Amino acid sequence: MKYFVKKTACLAWAFAFAAPAFSGTMGAAEDQGHHFFFSVAPFYGAITDEGINKLVFAEQATPTGQVTAFLPDGESDWGYTLSLGYAFDPNHERDLVLTYSHLSTETSKSIAVGEDGLIINRLSQLANFGPQYVRGPASAGISADYEYQTADLITNHYFPSEQFNRVEFSRFYGIKATEFRKGFTADYNGRFINVIAGTNVPSIDNINYSAKYYGIGPRIGMGGKWRLNRIFSVGGDVSASILVGSYKNEWNETLSVDTLFLGELPPGPFHSYTQVTNSRAWVSPVLAGNLAVAADFDVRSANHIRFEGGIGSEQYLPHLSPDSYRAKEGDNVLYIPQHFSIRNVFIKFTYFC
Repeated sequence: MKYFVKKTACLAWAFAFAAPAFSGTMGAAEDQGHHFFFSVAPFYGAITDEGINKLVFAEQATPTGQVTAFLPDGESDWGYTLSLGYAFDPNHERDLVLTYSHLSTETSKSIAVGEDGLIINRLSQLANFGPQYVRGPASAGISADYEYQTADLITNHYFPSEQFNRVEFSRFYGIKATEFRKGFTADYNGRFINVIAGTNVPSIDNINYSAKYYGIGPRIGMGGKWRLNRIFSVGGDVSASILVGSYKNEWNETLSVDTLFLGELPPGPFHSYTQVTNSRAWVSPVLAGNLAVAADFDVRSANHIRFEGGIGSEQYLPHLSPDSYRAKEGDNVLYIPQHFSIRNVFIKFTYFC
């Protein structure tokens, strides 16, 4: 019976989710032939993008000469993980698990100045020779959004430690697919004052940026757990993946300022700029890790439930040059890196039947 206790305790313990929720199940349970199991895991997570999160979208200058830079605020939100698994043998030494996870977050930041204030537009590819300096009363704001979803199909192998009692290990491998979308909208409203030309006209600039990544590839990992007693256990796992897929991005900007002098741009009230990167190859190593505490309980009809709580992290490190924007009509030079990560705190419910 102790042999069965250890094997069932490992069931699904590193089950295919190296993203926001802990991959594995831990704890001891008596084997009653539970071949099927499913999990639901709500989590509170954040998507950290090294491109947008570190992008200075505006600077505010005061009459005294003080300049302050502004970046988008980071935000967290609720996501979820769903999984379905099947154990191939009575001792639960091997299983197959399908997992899906989703997280979307939004963030925003805005500033405003009075008549004696100044906002400097640090994103525009059109506003040169003055319109990038938005005179007060003026405002600037940015709204960014992210959407992340991943699916894993993983097979696990569980085995006890030969050196330590109550310590068990697992190794797993399979296929991982990920889609990640990000983008932002930035708006600048104020006045363009040209002392030489004698102009004082409204200036409105709107910028939309979007990028999409998709990749699929192999995933491999290993985990371990320490069974404290029949109910409680602690454990974690690490994994690595190589995703190969496609990537594309798009920049659209519209500037409205009615002036006869705007650098190399022709006179007129409206100007637009578009830069599109069509689908290109995307290769990204992915590193992930999770740590959790679990509690196991037997229920009626000889079934079994498990509760888990912990933390998780996933890092995407694509081999891509940063998105580069440098229009000859504009003064700003932008580089938007592609690295991003997902971090979370989760709770998970697993039912064995």
